[in-house]
Amino acid sequence: MIGSTVREAIESLELQFPGIRERLCEGDKIRPNISVLVDGHVTPLKIRERLQETSEVHFVVRISGGSGTETHVFFRSKVCKASTWPLKLE
Repeated sequence: MIGSTVREAIESLELQFPGIRERLCEGDKIRPNISVLVDGHVTPLKIRERLQETSEVHFVVRISGGSGTETHVFFRSKVCKASTWPLKLE
């Protein structure tokens, strides 16, 4: 990933894939329904998270629905229930 922060990485992606920034961001922030994982960990810093040259970044869209209050996060073809902590893969 090119960039020293998630923000710079998104700008780099925008050059390669026009429109990706608009899908990931609202203004200068990551959209509220998107989590940012850096090297396998959800980062609370989101767009300000610093990256290493070898960092791997994932943008995960939260999906909710149904009758319960659970939020399901799809990550690498597995489902996590965000209502349980720690998150458990099913």
